[in-house]
Amino acid sequence: MLDILINSTKTSICFRLIIILGINVFLNIDYEMLYICSGFLHTNCKEVSVNKKNLKKFNIIFFSFVITLLAVMIFTPIMMNSVKIDMFNGGFGNLPIYNEKQSKNDKKVYLGGYPIGINMHVGGLIINGVLPIVTKEGVVTPLKDCDIKKGDVLLSINDKKVDSMLEINQILDSLNNENVKLSINRNGEIKTINAKAVIDLLSSKYKIGLNMLEGIEGIGTMTFIDPEDNRFGSLGHMIVSSDSGAVYKNVSGNIHMARIYGVDKGAKGHAGQLIGSFDKGRIYGKLDKNDDHGVFGEYLGGYENMEMIPIASRNEVKHGKAHIVTSVFTGKKEKYEIEIVRAYKQNNEKIKGMMIRVTDPRLIDVSGGIVQGMSGSPIVQNGKLIGAVTHVFVADSTKGYATYLDWMIDK
Repeated sequence: MLDILINSTKTSICFRLIIILGINVFLNIDYEMLYICSGFLHTNCKEVSVNKKNLKKFNIIFFSFVITLLAVMIFTPIMMNSVKIDMFNGGFGNLPIYNEKQSKNDKKVYLGGYPIGINMHVGGLIINGVLPIVTKEGVVTPLKDCDIKKGDVLLSINDKKVDSMLEINQILDSLNNENVKLSINRNGEIKTINAKAVIDLLSSKYKIGLNMLEGIEGIGTMTFIDPEDNRFGSLGHMIVSSDSGAVYKNVSGNIHMARIYGVDKGAKGHAGQLIGSFDKGRIYGKLDKNDDHGVFGEYLGGYENMEMIPIASRNEVKHGKAHIVTSVFTGKKEKYEIEIVRAYKQNNEKIKGMMIRVTDPRLIDVSGGIVQGMSGSPIVQNGKLIGAVTHVFVADSTKGYATYLDWMIDK
């Protein structure tokens, strides 16, 4: 094969063009070169009569071109940075080339940056520990030896679903004997636990000795609202149990407007936090998703005085100057300068897409940098929304991590 390529003028030229095209695909993705090569090869293939003598030469030209096309198809989606649709009339007719990120570059969302209260339910009651019960036989802990861990979610008792402490008490009050069957969820795994209730000495009622929470509450920051479907994105990271690290994905609940009264300033070895509250009676959204890149749901509030902003893909994010947008310190949205220390290349969803450092002296003075409650604060670069603040370094509160908007926008 190499002898034929070397000795044949036409195939030698074709071979060189294929090499140039391959280099061009890897470096510049210039489709005009593909057009030129396809036309040239098509012309040369026409000139080679397909007979027994020239069949080998024809096959070399034809299959070289096929291999080149395959290389373009495989590597183009990986290497493309620009967003465009081009139509070229090549040797085999129209060749459409499309980048799926095109629609995102034209998209605009409402910019967040204000604090929200999050009231999240997890499909049951969160177990916070087991408790002793005082009985006429003495103090006993009925669930001490059961496989129950802090952060587990109690789903049902005796096959009756529970969502509140009131429902638990009603089920236990109706017991005819001490036997109870508990169904719990531990990070997506459903477990059945058989236990025995005991009679409390003071109330003379059955108790099982569980300390439980009806949900998770906290303050975070709204990142964006998508006007196309009224979906909101916030927080930038998953809500998990702070004590056990338990993960909660089957969620529901509400978001509320929050009021910030002050800030516990961050310092070396101490992660500060926002101090505030929210009114559960004023609902601004229904949350339905809790994943690695934030809390998401349906926005129910208005859009008055809200700013729209174009969004950017992770490929557009550059090292250097950017801004955090937040209203928590002044009551109105302000932009605070930061530096994107590093923008990590990610081909699929991962946390910690960017390492950031607060450089604005105003933000450092009031909060020490990044504090808890600022999670979800939008990050803007070159007039586009690129991501959200997610983590703070305990050793240095001016530094932290952020996630790319790519991993938040379609949820």
